[in-house]
Amino acid sequence: FPSHDNLFKNDEIQLELYDLTGRVVLTQDVGKLLAGEHAFSVSTNELLPGNYIYKVKGETETLFTGKIIIKK
Repeated sequence: FPSHDNLFKNDEIQLELYDLTGRVVLTQDVGKLLAGEHAFSVSTNELLPGNYIYKVKGETETLFTGKIIIKK
């Protein structure tokens, strides 16, 4: 799934994807990003269809959260 996020400060970014039981099913280190708007994609080919929660995390806090639906 693609993610478009706007960072207010430079930060080390990590994306985590959770199933609805709260289990982490995917983690991706995005790397150090400068402040501003960014887009990145994450492959969900290995995941089962369903609802998932994602978190975009910085070094000290969760920056964004959202819900995605994976259909195959």
